[in-house]
Amino acid sequence: MQNVERKSEEAAKSLDFLKDQLPEVRSFLDSAEDKLNRFRQANDSVDLSLEAKSVLDTVVGVEAQLNELTLKEAEISKLYTKEHPAYRALMEKRATLQQEKDKLNKRVSVMPKTQQVILRLTRDVQAAQEIYMQLLNKQQKLGITKASTVGNVRIVDPAVTQPRPVKPQKTIIVLIATLLGGLFSTGFVLLKTMLHRGIESPEQLEQLGINVYACIPLSELQHKSDRETMLSGKRSSNRSSTLLAVGNLSDLAIEAVRSLRTRLHFALLEAKNNVLMISGPSPSIGKTLVSINLAAVIAQAGRRILVVDADMRKGHAHSLLNCELGLGLSDVLSGQASPQQAIKQTSIENLSFISRQDSFEPIGVVDAQPPDRVPGMGGQRV
Repeated sequence: MQNVERKSEEAAKSLDFLKDQLPEVRSFLDSAEDKLNRFRQANDSVDLSLEAKSVLDTVVGVEAQLNELTLKEAEISKLYTKEHPAYRALMEKRATLQQEKDKLNKRVSVMPKTQQVILRLTRDVQAAQEIYMQLLNKQQKLGITKASTVGNVRIVDPAVTQPRPVKPQKTIIVLIATLLGGLFSTGFVLLKTMLHRGIESPEQLEQLGINVYACIPLSELQHKSDRETMLSGKRSSNRSSTLLAVGNLSDLAIEAVRSLRTRLHFALLEAKNNVLMISGPSPSIGKTLVSINLAAVIAQAGRRILVVDADMRKGHAHSLLNCELGLGLSDVLSGQASPQQAIKQTSIENLSFISRQDSFEPIGVVDAQPPDRVPGMGGQRV
């Protein structure tokens, strides 16, 4: 139906255009005929010579062809651009006819004045008649075309809509995505496990011949306390100042520290000295927490303990023991204070403490001294 309506609509538009043009052309024709009749009456029915009639017939024919090309140009411009060969051929033909018309006008200009006027008026009448007849013929053709328009499209099979979308199939996509996600995740974990060469269990250390005295778990109470301290915006490296060995005696981490204390007691019986160093490969893995709590549980058992905070840049052991910085290890190493002056007594009985220096000095002050001796301590070895 739309195919038929579209073709019929094109014919209707052309008919509307012709209906608008026909009255104008008819009016021009009547005016031209009236001018020609009045001129003949005024000049006693002047007739054209044979030459003038020949020129007149040729001019009228040329103008009729030009008018026909004008109508064709209006139709062809709907289908092609000006660069199309068909459009360019039409314009070339029109230019040729215009040149021929200009030549005929030059021949008319050398004729007598009366002959020129009667020729021009007669030409206008005949040209208007030709145009009017062309428009009438065109109108009749378009009327027939509109009435006889039929569609060249027919419905073979009507389209049927599906109740469900054909694509995408969400259920299959979700299942495939879940399966692939599980496979990739499992493969990634297995690959990472195969490539990982670190230590993951105490058994691996024992297989290497390294003694394992205790496994200290992560303290949930300490983690919660540190988190609350960080959220409250307090300083001291965002760590809590609560000591587990004093305020949370039943914590699993403290139980593990007590077990470590017992094993170290027997291990130090065969040692050459009673100095214990606690270190780790990376920051924030619990070195200070283990050191202070181990010292506290040993002190609680009646042993005298001296804790030395050797982290001269970011040491925070003083915050766990509620001590001020003051004179510290850097002052002792640089000879600015004696060990007795740097030792501070804590609130825990039998537990003493040497902090890092209050204002840190470049490490070069210490590095300039012999590495195996502590300056300011009478040449005694470390």
